[in-house]
Amino acid sequence: SADGGGQYWALPRPMSLPNPNSKVHVLRLRNGALVCAHNHHGYRKVVGKGVTRVNLTIAISHNEGSTWNPLLVLEPMRVEAGTLIHYPTMVELRCKLLVVYSIAGKGIRLATVHLPKRLCAVGEDNPIEQSHSKQPN
Repeated sequence: SADGGGQYWALPRPMSLPNPNSKVHVLRLRNGALVCAHNHHGYRKVVGKGVTRVNLTIAISHNEGSTWNPLLVLEPMRVEAGTLIHYPTMVELRCKLLVVYSIAGKGIRLATVHLPKRLCAVGEDNPIEQSHSKQPN
């Protein structure tokens, strides 16, 4: 967090989430919780196939990132070495998360995640729209 109008910052600290040396995206929801889109596994490299980045997951923290709990797996674990599902970016829109990410060789995907009512900002609804959208438990 920043104090003094962004002039002073707390020291960075490690996160407890696994990561294969890939980009993550952390977003503060309007209700105050943090969500993190990340590849939920350690570093993997297979000779001749390269680095693997799979198991794209959204995790949530209600204590400023001290602990994280899985909210939803967007792209489950794949066994093909060299698969790259990565570079997530999120935005909160009403009671949804829009998550954009890349699947190497297959283009960019946009996932709509309908948030449970308990995670919505006060006074917001939770509309059900597209049938291919993911809904966390």
